[in-house]
Amino acid sequence: MFVVVAKPAATLPTKLKAISGGVTVSTGHAGLGGAVAYNEVGNGDDDKQNTLAKLTDTKIKTAKAATIDVQAEDKSKMLAIAVGAAVQTGQTGAAAQGSAATTILHKNVEAAVSSVDVDKDDAKRNAALKVTAQNTSEAITSADVVAFSTANFAGGAAVAVTNSDNDTKASITGGTLNLQSGKVQADSNVDIINVGIGVAAATGQGGALPLTVAFVSPLITFTAVDKPPAA
Repeated sequence: MFVVVAKPAATLPTKLKAISGGVTVSTGHAGLGGAVAYNEVGNGDDDKQNTLAKLTDTKIKTAKAATIDVQAEDKSKMLAIAVGAAVQTGQTGAAAQGSAATTILHKNVEAAVSSVDVDKDDAKRNAALKVTAQNTSEAITSADVVAFSTANFAGGAAVAVTNSDNDTKASITGGTLNLQSGKVQADSNVDIINVGIGVAAATGQGGALPLTVAFVSPLITFTAVDKPPAA
């Protein structure tokens, strides 16, 4: 049994950067190049990266105006950039450049109070209980290409993909809670930016073909579950 102010907290401030670039210059028949940048966090639904703050199987006897604050927060930042350029300056031939950037996220942010008694045997209600889970992570994925040819053809393809599978959970379950106030909150404010830029130019008799794709596949869930304080 404790006479304390409890503040379990977990914060994930991770920064991940994947940057790839390439430049190809040819005075002959062809200038070809490619760039790939890849970030992955977690390994699918069954093996997510976890940011957990939990208070479990505990008996707490509070002091006056006590605070029990359980917080889990993901503030990670991820950057994936792939940049490439291809230049061909011969009289015949072509320039082609491909660029791909991918970010895959499997994350779980959870704050939980489980089977905790607060002032179970006392009529007083001193404690303010707050259980908060927040995901404010940021993912920037950018693929950019430039292709230039003085001959027949210039082509560029840029693909930027973000696949986001994030859970944000806050809960209070079990136990006897004599509280002054209680709050359970789960917020998911994930910022995802995808950029795809393709530029192709040919000054010969042929043509130029730029292709860009920017795709986001979000699966973001957040839940808040609470048990009202005991009467």
